[in-house]
Amino acid sequence: MQKIIVFDSGTGGKIFASHFALHFRDQSIIPVIDEQNSPYGNKPTTLLVERAEELTRFLLARNVKAI
Repeated sequence: MQKIIVFDSGTGGKIFASHFALHFRDQSIIPVIDEQNSPYGNKPTTLLVERAEELTRFLLARNVKAI
């Protein structure tokens, strides 16, 4: 089964993933939380784009269904 990844910088992503999983019980929902760079609100856009691209490449290499 391919995994669906919920990517976020903090607790909101964990909460969203748990609610999402309630509606998609037949899917494998995995929260990926970037606590190292949390919170995102005060970070430069370039850092966030680089981090998102890095994590996306990593996750796609692992055959995920959706991010």
